[in-house]
Parts: sequence; C-alpha cells; structure tokens
Amino acid sequence: MSESERIIVGSTLLALEGIFFGVLNEMPACTSAEMRIWFTTKLGLLLRYLGKSPSAENRKKHINIALGLIATVVFALVPLGYSMMESHPCGAWFWWTLSLLFAAYSFWSITPISRWARLIVLTTGTVAFLFYGQRSLYSGTELDFFFVNPGVFLVRGTGEQLLLVTGENTHRPLFSAQMILQDMVTSRAVPNESDLAKRVAMIKGSMIEKDYPEIGPTFLGDQIQWRPIDVNNQEYSIQARYRIGDKAFLSTEEIRIVNIGSRFVSAGRSDSNPVWQFSVTVRNQANVVLMHCVDPRFPRDARWIAGPACFPGAKYGPLQRSLCARCFGRGLEFVP
Repeated sequence: MSESERIIVGSTLLALEGIFFGVLNEMPACTSAEMRIWFTTKLGLLLRYLGKSPSAENRKKHINIALGLIATVVFALVPLGYSMMESHPCGAWFWWTLSLLFAAYSFWSITPISRWARLIVLTTGTVAFLFYGQRSLYSGTELDFFFVNPGVFLVRGTGEQLLLVTGENTHRPLFSAQMILQDMVTSRAVPNESDLAKRVAMIKGSMIEKDYPEIGPTFLGDQIQWRPIDVNNQEYSIQARYRIGDKAFLSTEEIRIVNIGSRFVSAGRSDSNPVWQFSVTVRNQANVVLMHCVDPRFPRDARWIAGPACFPGAKYGPLQRSLCARCFGRGLEFVP
C-alpha cells in the first residue's frame, strides 16, 4: 500500500471510529427493549431529515452566500487551477477541491430537492471527481528525464558496447539537451599509464559530448558505439542538462556492466560465454534516485543499491512513487 493510500485509509478509519464512539456515547445504558426504541427514534429522525427539501425561506436565506461562493468558484479558483495545471498539477487540484467544496455547499443550500437526492448527487459527483483527479494527478506528475539505454554488446574485435540515447522516459519534450558521457574505467586507468602520449589519448577518448535540440516521446534515438578498454567491466557516467518548458534541469546517470561468466577476450575466441549483469541509476540535481535497477547477480560492492532487476525485460522506467511523493517529493517536475 502506497503512502497516500495509507493516509486515506487511516483518515477514513479514524473518522469511522469517531462516529462509532460518538454513537456509543449517545446510547442510553438500558434494556434491549429501550435500546430498540432509541434506535427507532434516531432512525426516524434521520430519515425525516434526509427526506426534507429546503424551504423557500431557507433558500432565500442562503441565496446570497451561495451565489457568492459560486462566483468565487467560477471567476477565481477554477481558472487559477487551470493556470497551474502544467507547472504544478497538485496545486491545481487543491484549488479545484476547494471549488468542489464551495459548489457542494451552494448545491446543498439552494437546490429544491430532498436531502436524499442531494446526497446521492453529491456522492456521485465526489466519487467521479476523486477518480478523475487521481488519474490526472498521476498522469501530470510523471517524471521526464534524459536517459541513455545501456543497449547491447557487439561481438567484434575485443568487444564493443552500443549505447542508445532514447526518449523512453519522457512524456514532455526535453529541449536543448547537452550530454557528457564519460568512460569511468578508462578515466581511472589514466594515472597508471606511463606513456604521456597514450595518457593524453586515453583522456580524450574517455569522454564524448553531444547536443540534441529536442528529445521527446517521438525521438528517433541516437547510437553511441563505444569500445571500452575492458568489456568485462564497464562503467559509464552520464551528465545531462536540458530544459522542460522554461525551467532548466540537470540529471546524472550511472551505468555499470559486469561479465560474471567466462571472460570475453576477442570475437575470434569461441570459448567465451559471457553473462552480463547490469546496474543502472538515474538521479536528479538533488541527488534523489529517480530510476534504478540492478540484476540479481551483480557484484555487491560499496556502491551497490538494492532494487528491481534490469533484466529480463529491460525495466528502465522510473521508480514507483506514491501520490504524496509526487506532490511533495523532489522529482524533476517542479524543482528548478
């Protein structure tokens, strides 16, 4: 059960508990016959209350207040919610919830039908509002981030890795995307190289920079064919800067690929039987993990983080988040 679901269930149970103990407090300590009379009396009062329609005098009394609330809903809260929908859908739905409360009060005060009918209409409308609101909130708070798919291993020469820049984790376009991809294994090996010319070549060859005007759901993708110094132990660090709307964002991605099978030496060797294990992690500018997966047999070291398996199925989607985390957590939706 998600955090938001636990809050809703807990609040509902607390309200029911209050009603239950409130009823017990009103009940007289008497015989069963007297208890039946008490329940019958209370039930009759409730039914008579729900069966009444507001009188003309009562409607006239509330008409000014009700019309004022309706005006507030129409001319202030609803447009305010629409203006916030793109930038902060949770805030938009907060204002629309206030609008619903005001409209419900107005409807209850001035509609000339029985309370039973008004209760049914309000209950139906509230259920529809909550159902659509939850779907809209989950849709409007989906994460959008730059992503490099680890791709596939190419059996050629001493082995190559085909990395793929995709739009698979975007729902809105990312504009002016700048990517820096660094081969961390090569970078760490630079200080151990004594030949200055080779060291310079390793530094230049350990990094690649690319610019993309726009990456979105319809992005056709880009391929980066990389020849690591050791395909059996690969690690890539990707830093990306981009805009979503008028806000700038930064995200980092770590890709680690380890061969736990027989060591791959070259394409000419037929005795190689590599078994690849992946670990992929994406963080936002606040260092919050947005997406993470790790295969079950990936070696556990100091940087190992538990998470769902990357394979089978190449599960590279963002981590599941509750409604509270979507509205109040730090993702890539609202933090500039």
